[in-house]
Amino acid sequence: MAVNNCPTSDFVTSTLSAAIDEDDTSASIGTGLSIPATNSWLQVDYDSVGAVGAANGPETIFYTAYNTTTGALTGVVRGKAGTTGVSHLNGAKVQAGMSAVYLTDTTINDAWTAYTPTWTPAGGAATMGNSVSTGAYMQIGKTVHFWAQFIIGTTGDFTGLTSMTVSLPKTASASFDSIAEVMESVGMAYIGGIGWVLSSIGNTSTTIKVTVITSSGVYSNHIELGAAVPAAWATGSICRIAGTYEAA
Repeated sequence: MAVNNCPTSDFVTSTLSAAIDEDDTSASIGTGLSIPATNSWLQVDYDSVGAVGAANGPETIFYTAYNTTTGALTGVVRGKAGTTGVSHLNGAKVQAGMSAVYLTDTTINDAWTAYTPTWTPAGGAATMGNSVSTGAYMQIGKTVHFWAQFIIGTTGDFTGLTSMTVSLPKTASASFDSIAEVMESVGMAYIGGIGWVLSSIGNTSTTIKVTVITSSGVYSNHIELGAAVPAAWATGSICRIAGTYEAA
């Protein structure tokens, strides 16, 4: 069985060097194209406004061999991928598909990208000091998955802390830059060996405000981090938030 080969470059375009009939099994296109020499696919008249099956309408073909010097296509199989073999004029546009690199786009298959979140405490003498900040994210299209964490260092001081924001790895869409918008996020604060559930709310297009989920009252709700919220922060305390949002 023949192995199907992907183009070596994305969406390579050319034209037919001569007209072909609906049952022709050879054709001629441009020379020196970055397409496989054997066993691959092309779209002919891909920009046609005609219907599939009409003369000069769009058609997918499979070829056995391409001669880069002469531009000759041989072993052509017509009407593939649900199309019909039809006649095409000299100069009809021809296009190759996606390369293997395109099909294995690094935004989908690579490891997450590291980033260093900026944590900004507000209130009193609150300072991050030498606290350690780490984070990473993965963006697929407009969707961003991320996590951010800090571990309080010896010079970190949350005395008087009234709120905490953290930078996002990518600018968020307008849907998440309002204090009224809740991010799709969840996190934990580990203080003195005890864990508390965290979440976040939108703050700006580049930051979120980290909050604590409180069970006081009939329904759970968000409250700001504080010097003793959810507990008294100390060296070694950990705050971690992870979530998903729409990029701008």
